[in-house]
Amino acid sequence: RIRVVNHPENCGLMWVRKTSVEASTGDYLMFVDSDDEVTPDACEKLYSEAVRTGADIVVAGHDFIELDGRAFPWKSRLDYGDSSFGFAMAMAMNEMDRHLWGKLYKKRIFLDHTLLYLKHFNIGEDQILSFQIARHVERVVTIPDSVYKYYRNSSSLLNNIYVLKSEKDLRDFILASKLTIDLSGEIDDRIKERSETNALRCFFNWIKRGFERKMIVELVDEYGLSYLFSVPAIIRHVGLKKAFIYYPVLKFDGAARLIYGSKQDK
Repeated sequence: RIRVVNHPENCGLMWVRKTSVEASTGDYLMFVDSDDEVTPDACEKLYSEAVRTGADIVVAGHDFIELDGRAFPWKSRLDYGDSSFGFAMAMAMNEMDRHLWGKLYKKRIFLDHTLLYLKHFNIGEDQILSFQIARHVERVVTIPDSVYKYYRNSSSLLNNIYVLKSEKDLRDFILASKLTIDLSGEIDDRIKERSETNALRCFFNWIKRGFERKMIVELVDEYGLSYLFSVPAIIRHVGLKKAFIYYPVLKFDGAARLIYGSKQDK
């Protein structure tokens, strides 16, 4: 019942998603990351709801498990409707998890459309795919049951993104932000606006965590997102009060060093 697909090189998680979809034989897909687990009845519950409702995607609840064993439940919401717009807006508003795991998909939404897959890309890859398939779904439903356990551990990709400082990491992050904004705009301008807000907040938080401001600014400019650093854009996305912090930190090395310390000298 298990088929192993070998890669001659490490092509990155996004490319693995592509080959796994192509190798699959069923009508539905479910993704499980290597260090996580699902409940024994996960597929049964998700599939039953997919058959009952005819939905393209069924989203389950999941638990974030900390290193000390504490569990934090998460329930996705569809406050903006169950359509393509509602699904994408829920992700942009952080009310729907953007990861591929914890959901059941009709395989056709991956195969019937040309999707962008990037090799050697491990950061933000699920977000890019989720917003791509959001354009092609007709109905998404949620179930209250928590069937997926996501383990937060020191070696997971998600936890490492905030401590790694290579240009490759930043480049992947910013490219993912750029693609998400573009994909959001293809669905609705309101979703694009929210995706821009999320990107701007991320850029600011990376500087706050110690990423080099100059490198971020150069990459943001390279990918055509520097318009987000204008005064009107900052005020529109984070409000006037926060703009007094955001603008100097994003625009000036001296301000970033003054507020967030000497890490900006590295």
